[in-house]
Amino acid sequence: MAWPRTTRWAAERIARARRLSAFWVSTHLELAWSLLGYHWPFPALVPRPVARRQAVRVLGHWAAKSPAPILAENMPRSHCGGHAYLVDPTFITQVIKETSCRLLLDMAHARVSAALLEQPVRAYIERLPLDRLMEVHVSGPRPRVRRQQLSAARGAPDPGRLAAAHEPLQDEDYELLAWFLGVARPRAVTLEYRQDATMITEQLQRLRQVLDRSE
Repeated sequence: MAWPRTTRWAAERIARARRLSAFWVSTHLELAWSLLGYHWPFPALVPRPVARRQAVRVLGHWAAKSPAPILAENMPRSHCGGHAYLVDPTFITQVIKETSCRLLLDMAHARVSAALLEQPVRAYIERLPLDRLMEVHVSGPRPRVRRQQLSAARGAPDPGRLAAAHEPLQDEDYELLAWFLGVARPRAVTLEYRQDATMITEQLQRLRQVLDRSE
């Protein structure tokens, strides 16, 4: 069950989780929406300590009210900026460890963020709080498109940068998941794909093969 975008919706979603006996409720670990109380565009840089305290406060509040575990999902970041700490594994770990929340690992987001930080994606993932892992999301990232100045018509691939495009999984995505399943055991693996319906079956079949080999 995904997280809502306002405090009122949050309360309604918690109530719904209670009615449906949901296994868990997930939220993005990001500045926007209700999580940290900020909305885009941000008027100024949100200092890291402020973001951390607010995340712990809000997540702790809803975790105390939720009948199911709250999962915090790592988010992607493909450009440098003052809020790059949001994808720092240390920041993510601190927020999760200081609450009763669990981790929702989005592997495409991890690939995007690792590319930004110029880190090997496996090393990046290993720094996350995998002892709190519950769910894994998989989808296919793609090279980030760099918009040319004064031209909105076309863009060029940005070497070394990725974007969370939710495209079909590629060989490297299956290989990363196969490696990860030897490191940790999520309770669920979710394919995030909503484009060409004819490509869903093939991806699910390959995912099933990866999961079967990991058992």
